[in-house]
Amino acid sequence: MQETRHRAVFEQYYRLVYTIVAGHLRSVARHEDIEECVSDVFAEVFCLLDGQFEGEIKTCIRMVANRRAIDRFRHFAPQSGRQVSLEESGDIPDTASAAEDAERHALQRLLFDCVKSLGEPDTTILLQKYWFGASSAQIAKGLGITPSAVRKRANKALGRLRAMLKEQGIEEGSL
Repeated sequence: MQETRHRAVFEQYYRLVYTIVAGHLRSVARHEDIEECVSDVFAEVFCLLDGQFEGEIKTCIRMVANRRAIDRFRHFAPQSGRQVSLEESGDIPDTASAAEDAERHALQRLLFDCVKSLGEPDTTILLQKYWFGASSAQIAKGLGITPSAVRKRANKALGRLRAMLKEQGIEEGSL
């Protein structure tokens, strides 16, 4: 029964997980490394499903895939002195576009790091609410708290996040 459920989840979400992981790792990892990260994502998801998991499976899978891929990216990026072939790089953007993309990526990474530093359950609440679009009721069900507590924690966490970003010199409108 459990194996059948795992197979069904794998078949339904493999392409989503691969797309997320490859999007993060394409520039720094080999195909085999991407496949290994995809396998790690499903291993973690299956462990969560085998436990007392309550919540939206797709949201959980996206979150695990993003976290695993970002962790793997951090592992590969500093040591990756690897040259990216033209086939891997796709279309090469013009310099202005590349600079804008790099700046946007740096801001997104800073934002994600700040959200992550808020600690649990605030990190999960903000990611679920603003990244994945989950309702307070859905988040509350997954965390075992009330929707009102989710809204209060989200508001307080947003205040702390604004303060952190202001400390970093990031204005609200620039994100």
